[in-house]
Amino acid sequence: SYSEIISEFLVDLRYNDLSEENVTLAKNLFLDWLTCAYVGSAEEDMKSASINYANCLLYTSPSPRD
Repeated sequence: SYSEIISEFLVDLRYNDLSEENVTLAKNLFLDWLTCAYVGSAEEDMKSASINYANCLLYTSPSPRD
């Protein structure tokens, strides 16, 4: 199954196997997520938080065309 293939790949993956570009991208994506989660947590109601979180991800995530 696809889950098994992905699991096996991840189990065998080592940090040193990653390119510098991928490490940098992963760090930036994590920081984007963390910032969006923080911004969303400041909202009083869940609907506003969800909208702000989605908007934040929309504008901070890299485009597939990038």
